[in-house]
Amino acid sequence: MFTDQNQAKTAVLRLVQEIAARSGPLTITGLTGAAGAYLAAVVRQRIKSPVLYVAASPKTAQQRQAEIDFFCGASEIDTVDFPAYNLSPFKFMAYHNETAARRIRALYGLVTGHPAQVTVTTAAALHQRLIPKSILADYAELIIAEEEIEPERLVAKLVAGGYTRSVIVEEPGDFCVRGGIIDIFSPRYNHPLRIELFGDFAETIRFFSPASQR
Repeated sequence: MFTDQNQAKTAVLRLVQEIAARSGPLTITGLTGAAGAYLAAVVRQRIKSPVLYVAASPKTAQQRQAEIDFFCGASEIDTVDFPAYNLSPFKFMAYHNETAARRIRALYGLVTGHPAQVTVTTAAALHQRLIPKSILADYAELIIAEEEIEPERLVAKLVAGGYTRSVIVEEPGDFCVRGGIIDIFSPRYNHPLRIELFGDFAETIRFFSPASQR
């Protein structure tokens, strides 16, 4: 038990030094309240090491995520959440596309993202089945503006990967093909992408608003 904030900060900094000297993964327990969030923020800032923060409940996870972002201040590295599916005993699988998108975004960040990513999750989320790492990495597609692509192969890959072909793109997992335009709402981003084609060339790639479609 610490009697003041200075003692708590000193203890956290000492713990960070021990983390930096480790030779492999390290499990830390016993930190309560915002202390764990502060430790995760310091590890991200000083060691640039990935952190997996496991909270007791979704509400606690949301609060810890906000605290980590607060302690980190202005940072280019986002704290991402890995939520659990909202499973119902009366349905085989009951969840919103947004939940699936958030899980894929977090997993992809762990596979290929910034080494200092902090992922906040719950024990319930970790108990649910995951996409194999190799399959997730193989489904990533790099498309560069002003370079040639294969539109038909891209569409086939989107369908095989579980995307839904729709009239307009409104939520993660949707895609749409209209003439020389391919709209894709990838779980990787907060907004959908519009690829404008010139023949088989991706002439432009831009984000657009799912509400206004502009």
